[in-house]
Amino acid sequence: MRNPYRIGWLLDDVVGELRVGLVEGDLLLEDGAIVVPEAEAVIVKGRVVCRGDCTFNGDLVARMVRVKDGNMEVKGNLTVAESLRVRRGGLYVDGDVEAKFVEVDERLEISGSFSVVEVSVGGSLRAGKGDAERIAVGGVLEIEELKAEKVSVGGSLSCKRLEADRVSVGGTAHLGEGRFSTGISVGGTLEVEGLVESGKVSVGGIVMVGACKAEKVSVGGRLSSRGDLRVEVVSVGGALEVGGVLEAAKVSVGGVMEVGGDARVADKLSVGGTLIVRGVLQAGVVSAGAEIRAHKIVAETLSATNVFTEKGAWARRIKIGRGGRVRGPIIAEEVYLDRGVSAEVVYAKLLEAEEKCRLRSVHAEEIFLGEYCKVSGEVEYVERLELGRGVELAQKPVRIDRVEFPRDNS
Repeated sequence: MRNPYRIGWLLDDVVGELRVGLVEGDLLLEDGAIVVPEAEAVIVKGRVVCRGDCTFNGDLVARMVRVKDGNMEVKGNLTVAESLRVRRGGLYVDGDVEAKFVEVDERLEISGSFSVVEVSVGGSLRAGKGDAERIAVGGVLEIEELKAEKVSVGGSLSCKRLEADRVSVGGTAHLGEGRFSTGISVGGTLEVEGLVESGKVSVGGIVMVGACKAEKVSVGGRLSSRGDLRVEVVSVGGALEVGGVLEAAKVSVGGVMEVGGDARVADKLSVGGTLIVRGVLQAGVVSAGAEIRAHKIVAETLSATNVFTEKGAWARRIKIGRGGRVRGPIIAEEVYLDRGVSAEVVYAKLLEAEEKCRLRSVHAEEIFLGEYCKVSGEVEYVERLELGRGVELAQKPVRIDRVEFPRDNS
């Protein structure tokens, strides 16, 4: 069996330098060793074992690398056929890294790129580009571009371009753009300057993106998209802000929702507070705890305390809560106004208004006005008109053959 190369301490505690070319067996290095390649690279057919700090002033090619109680520095490229392990220390590479398995207890810094099957770092990982199947970092991951299957970061993640199957970050994630086939989970804040495309997005705190396209988004705090938001299901505990167009199947927001363009929700849209849509709101079921403001509303059912539109609200059924206000015409098959509602023009097949409602004009097939309601303009009905005690009508009711409903030109 060939004897390994060994570099130890020289006289007067001066660290020795060894010029190495090809090593058929193992290369054993003591603390403070410096290795200089005889040619383009140091080539070790066996293992490189460092006990303490060691430095390679050039490229290193080895079958395996083991470092214990120290840091390893490679001033060039590092190629490992099998595994690389650094215990109680860090690894610093000026060039590129290629290996199957990389495990570093403390810091891993790569000036170039790395291509590995699996990399695990207890502290921080910083690199230019990366390609891996699995990446696990306990602290901070900073990288320009990364392509991986699974990424797990305990602290923070910073990457300009990230493409992965699954990503999990315990703290914060800042991305230029990201694509995740299965999904991304962040405990704190997710910030994406450009587009994020994902299966699922789950964030405990705040999400800020340039634009988003995903299957399901769940955010505990606030979700803000400067551009369009196209998601199948959206659930936000606090506020939802969309600068462009919103397209979704289901949307649930605990606080306030604001959309700069149109909002199209195929199924249900539920907002605990105020809903603001600068463009046209189209949805199946729409409900808001406080008020809805939109250029126009087209829905199956609509429920809110206050509804303000420029071009009106169209629905099969509209319900306005107690003491609510309506600005703009409402057009529906059924309209229900709770006690003390103030509205403008109502077109309906059936209108039922509780006591003390205030209306400007009513055009319906059947009309039921509760006690002390007041209509300041026209009252047109087809089949039935019932008036409670103390109802005030500014004009005499007119019975007509049919109601001329306004057209929805959306």
